[in-house]
Amino acid sequence: MALAALVVVAAAMAGIACSPPREDPFALGHRGSPTPTPQPDETPVETLVNEYDLLTSGETIKIAEWEDNRVKLLNFLAGYVIVFGFDHPVEIVSVDQGDYGPALLNGDVHLVIQMEQDWYESTGRSAGVLNIGAPFENLANSRIGANPGLQDIAPGIVEFLSSFVPGDERTDELASRITGGRFGMRPSVAAIKYFKENEEVWTQWVGGDIALLVKDAVKGNKTALINRKCIPDGGNANCVR
Repeated sequence: MALAALVVVAAAMAGIACSPPREDPFALGHRGSPTPTPQPDETPVETLVNEYDLLTSGETIKIAEWEDNRVKLLNFLAGYVIVFGFDHPVEIVSVDQGDYGPALLNGDVHLVIQMEQDWYESTGRSAGVLNIGAPFENLANSRIGANPGLQDIAPGIVEFLSSFVPGDERTDELASRITGGRFGMRPSVAAIKYFKENEEVWTQWVGGDIALLVKDAVKGNKTALINRKCIPDGGNANCVR
């Protein structure tokens, strides 16, 4: 009997030794389905900066402006054509010169008449900013930059801006006369003077129909960047400027 018992015990021990080890379900790091480890955002920088607000149909085009008389003059010239030629509202937005880039990317402004080519190459290009053209004949580093949504909502305005070259000498002379105070020439007055004296230049920027609308605005002494319509009143058309 003792011998038989020893045989049984030995067999049982042999079975235990031959069995594969059982995995401890509560071992460190094993609690059923593993929880994925959060990964850092791997979105490329050029995609992130593309997430600014795109200009939408009917939205006012905001033009960046800073303390530079030449910028003020060109902004008014371009804005005037956009307002009265294309019947699209604009707004002049004051920014510091060094802040136009972030403002353009954030959608705070939609149009920069004097964008530096260096900034465009380092930042604007990857963000999808439109590099429309060069408004100055002798400043190759100055470009016209715009929100990419402008191409979708107003391709005619983009085409106009690509031809917008007012002439360095003409604009420099007028810009030098823009001053503050009661007797100073305002950008609006300088711009109207430009339109009246350089019709052979600016009519090349746009088609005949658009040019005619701008001419009518100039002849009508419209000096604000607001295209107010004529309001019927008792059968009479009272045009409010």
